Amino acid sequence: THFIQLGDVVDYGADGREMYRFLWKLQDDAHKKTQGTVDLLIGNHELFLLQGIHQDVASEMWVEEQSGSGPGVWANGRHKALCSYVEDSKACLESGAKGKFDCADDDDGLKRRAAACVKRAWGKEGAMGSEARKRLKMAVQFGDSVFVHAGLLPKLWKKIGYTRKSENGDTVAAAIDWLNGHFATVASLAMEDLAASSDVTVDPWDPDGPAWTRVGGEELDMQPPNSSGAIFEGYDEKTQCEVIEEALEFLFDGGAVGKRMVIGHNQVVSGRPFVRCQGRLILTDTIMSRGFWPIEQPISASAMPRVIQSFDARLSALETLDSIDADVWSVQPASTRPKQGTRCVLLSHRLSGGTTTPLREYLTPALAFAVVVS
Repeated sequence: THFIQLGDVVDYGADGREMYRFLWKLQDDAHKKTQGTVDLLIGNHELFLLQGIHQDVASEMWVEEQSGSGPGVWANGRHKALCSYVEDSKACLESGAKGKFDCADDDDGLKRRAAACVKRAWGKEGAMGSEARKRLKMAVQFGDSVFVHAGLLPKLWKKIGYTRKSENGDTVAAAIDWLNGHFATVASLAMEDLAASSDVTVDPWDPDGPAWTRVGGEELDMQPPNSSGAIFEGYDEKTQCEVIEEALEFLFDGGAVGKRMVIGHNQVVSGRPFVRCQGRLILTDTIMSRGFWPIEQPISASAMPRVIQSFDARLSALETLDSIDADVWSVQPASTRPKQGTRCVLLSHRLSGGTTTPLREYLTPALAFAVVVS
């Protein structure tokens, strides 16, 4: 069994640091105790931290439950996020994240501001940054599916020096290995150099960046199922779906029929993952974190269980096999809204050439992770 997480674990609530500590332990346990694997993919928010950009760690976009009494049950959770990187998080919280503290997982004896502890933790030699550089990948592939945070576009490969020449290997696995190796080399840079790099894998302004591209954006999830999407800039007037098809044709070297790209990154506001581009693209980031509750909409204590339930119901995982022509299922462990009497519905998407690829419709939203069964 292979577990895949598609990135952006951090910055959507105050527990990103602890979430990664949990995922890394899960990764180690899978390696030691089972025949399975845990693949953790990097998202653009992890790249932010590796590059020393930590504003979103304490973002004012999300909120956290406030303890105690008062008119506002919900308050900005930025202090809790910052203080999670401090050894004495209680003292940090009581001070409103002001002052200097011993950083968590750091024994150099120097006291720092909480924000400085975040930056130090994600540095090349930091407790979080050193592990992230060893463990996070850019993409993986199993069977008919490739998994990546934002997208693997046709122009990406030339930018990282990959061709289909025999010395490089001409399989999709060889391409993915090349990409991951290239990213590992770039990620070995010091934080400041990584921030200044124009490499496609880390440059937020490169439209082909695998952690940054918005090929799945432009409200593609809101368009009709048979829509090809909007024109995607830089690809000779091709639509989003035409670019995805071209990308899969290159990767699988024999056509895109029956192949698919599974991505996160583009938030599906409606709360249901979507299959688009005739089954070739699966959008899975459907906002499961309670941190996304808008701060301008305070909520009463009596309504809080309903809010918690509405976000928890968004938890979902994809499940498929690492074989050719395998179905894709979704699993919703916390869903309270089964459809048609079941939590999974078979959905067939007609592809070009009269071929049908069966998929499972996603009934409630997913964060962005999948399970592949060998």
